[in-house]
Amino acid sequence: MKMKDLGIVIENDDFGKYDQDDILRATRRKYDSADDDEAGMGDAYDQVGPQARTLGNIHGGEIKTRDGGSVEVSSDEANYLQRFIGRGVMELYPMFGIEPPYPMDPDSMEKANRILATKKGLEAVLKDGPRR
Repeated sequence: MKMKDLGIVIENDDFGKYDQDDILRATRRKYDSADDDEAGMGDAYDQVGPQARTLGNIHGGEIKTRDGGSVEVSSDEANYLQRFIGRGVMELYPMFGIEPPYPMDPDSMEKANRILATKKGLEAVLKDGPRR
């Protein structure tokens, strides 16, 4: 039901009378690519940690990576990957050759997460993890 069906009209001395349709037309915005912060950033992907958390609960499955690949994991491997969520990714610095300038450097953590989210990085981590 619309405001005009109920007889509700917004009056403004400066602009006259408006009903709900006029207000909706005025407030609708058209899509503008300049407003899209993620335009041109590639396909969206889920981070490895949340995927691992889900797969650990449902007896394994496939983790999709940033580079378009995927890696099949068992539930034990998915549970193993959960240890690298958040600050846990710092355990992977030596494996990935990352030397942070100071403890808990956010740039180093981001770099490690980016490497982990590739097929090659994920397979390297799983090679040292639990066996299937």
